[in-house]
Amino acid sequence: MAAIRQPRREKFINDLTAKFIRSLFNYDSTSGIFTYKIRRGKKRVGDRAGHTAKRYGYVYIGIGGRFYLAHRLAWLYVKGKWPTRRVDHEDRNPSHNWWTNLRQATHAQNMANSKIKKNNTSGYRGVHKRNNGWRAAISANNRHYHLGDFNTAQEAAAAYNAASIELRGKFACLD
Repeated sequence: MAAIRQPRREKFINDLTAKFIRSLFNYDSTSGIFTYKIRRGKKRVGDRAGHTAKRYGYVYIGIGGRFYLAHRLAWLYVKGKWPTRRVDHEDRNPSHNWWTNLRQATHAQNMANSKIKKNNTSGYRGVHKRNNGWRAAISANNRHYHLGDFNTAQEAAAAYNAASIELRGKFACLD
């Protein structure tokens, strides 16, 4: 007997409409907070909707037994359609869902605007220790660029920042 395949998750996500979301919630575009328009279980009208995930900090809102990212629901609420790409938080804080902080981005743009990694030892993006100095490098547009070797980490970081502005534009994340 053939295994029964589960429907793709994206299909259900795309079935939610802006009209349906607007019937359930109010969205304050200046604070980024969703509140209930109708009573749902223990939640009363006006209560804040959703919860923040401890590990990554994104706000999730439950609808119909599934959880949705609040920043994607905000996009649907305001624009009336699902985002065609990823939704990036301009200030890099995943719980800040006010409208002026959200923008569509490709995966590469979203990753370029990410927080500094926990295992970074130099304290600067794209900078690592190399022999007796510091090396700066950056990846963009599916290419890796060697920016040079420097005497100090600060000099290497300055080279990285200049390259990031040139290659990534408004998605550049600077030290």
